[in-house]
Amino acid sequence: MGFANLAGSNVVEQAPAGSGYDLVAHVRNTPTYGYNPEVPTDAAALGLRLARPYCRGPHVVGQRIVNHEIYGITSERPDYLVFLRCAG
Repeated sequence: MGFANLAGSNVVEQAPAGSGYDLVAHVRNTPTYGYNPEVPTDAAALGLRLARPYCRGPHVVGQRIVNHEIYGITSERPDYLVFLRCAG
């Protein structure tokens, strides 16, 4: 799976076949009032909210932080991914 520059945005994608989950939610990487992507429960809650229009009864099966920073050269915020499986 390739990664596009989704910095600061919320995007839901269908997961690759055979991956063990149904959807991948790219949650925003900038903190706001009441939301901090570095807190796993905040990222999971946002991922669940984003997935509800696409599947019934989503639940979190994993999370990953993808760091694109090159130490000393670039200073980008990481991407926060939430992996979700749909019920039934």
